[in-house]
Amino acid sequence: MGIVKLIRSKFLYRLIFWTLLIQVVFQLVQWSLWLGIFGDELSKMAEFTTDVWILAASTAALLAAWVFILLWLGKKFMGPLDEVVASVRAACQGEVGRKVEVKTEDEIGVLASSYNQMLDLIVYLIRQTQESSRRLQQSANDILSATEQAASGAAEQAASISQTTATMEELASTYRQIAENADQVVSMAEASLGSAESGQQAVMNTLNAMEDIKSRTQASANKILALGERSQQIGQVLAIINSIADQTKILALNAAIEAARAGEAGKGFSVVAIEIRKLAESVVDSTGEIGTIMTEIQTSANDLVMSTEQELKQVQSGVDLANLTGESLDQILEMVEQTTVAAKEISAATQQQKSATDQVVKAMREVASVAQQTAAGSRQVATSAEALSGMARESSQVGSAFTIVEGA
Repeated sequence: MGIVKLIRSKFLYRLIFWTLLIQVVFQLVQWSLWLGIFGDELSKMAEFTTDVWILAASTAALLAAWVFILLWLGKKFMGPLDEVVASVRAACQGEVGRKVEVKTEDEIGVLASSYNQMLDLIVYLIRQTQESSRRLQQSANDILSATEQAASGAAEQAASISQTTATMEELASTYRQIAENADQVVSMAEASLGSAESGQQAVMNTLNAMEDIKSRTQASANKILALGERSQQIGQVLAIINSIADQTKILALNAAIEAARAGEAGKGFSVVAIEIRKLAESVVDSTGEIGTIMTEIQTSANDLVMSTEQELKQVQSGVDLANLTGESLDQILEMVEQTTVAAKEISAATQQQKSATDQVVKAMREVASVAQQTAAGSRQVATSAEALSGMARESSQVGSAFTIVEGA
């Protein structure tokens, strides 16, 4: 910038001007001194006028030579500097890379060569900046896309984890209900076990009672059978009595007939015969009634025997059913015991599962919190990536403001 300001200030032109001015003043002073010293002699020596004109002409020629030399030097030095100024102005307008032609190896040549090297470095830096901006923008876009996908995935994951957490909480609630139901099942199984044991004892008591009823019914049946046999024996006796009564009746009738034949002598015997006949008839009637009653008793006894046999069969069926019921109750008791043990195991396992589920729910809540934090972090990263992409675009715009002149 110092060189540009020096060029813009026309320093070299001013240097030439002041050099010429000093040279003219120096010659004028020299003439004045020369005229002051030698004025009298000049006035006295008019013949030297020609020499004075020759001196003036030589001085003018010398001044012209100086002007020519200074202009040539100015052109020699100002040409490369003008090229540098033009290149700098073009760079200020965005055209970078216009090099200066190096024609000499002096300071101006070194300056031009250094300026060209600086241009090469600036072009390299601009290209690197443009490439870096392009890569930065591409990376920013990739990061933005990745962070947006990550944010979307994190949000979906957070929603999924929240839903899973809600499901696990419902599962934990279900396990708590199952645990409570399992405890109730254990209580009911224990109660059923007690009821089954009581039922088994009741069945045993019923079985014993049925056996006792069977024994008593069998004894009653035996007695009824004995009563039937006795009734038959009584019937046989009644038949004998009835036969004797019939015979007695016939004898009494014959005795009455004989007494009637005997006349007065047989009246007393006739009365006795009549009474005996009446007694025989009464015995026949009584034995008939007794026979009827005994027949009814035998019929009732037979019916009672048949009923007793049916009762015995029913009692035996009851005994068999009681035995089957006892066996079933034994199996039920065994199954209830197994159910009680299984219910206790289920209750213990459910309690463990409930505890494990509570721990899983707690862990899922922590994971959900982390997922929400991750989603928030992803959104922040996406925001930062957007800002980075914006800065990359701005950097790319800054780099695109320069046009690199190839081969200039």
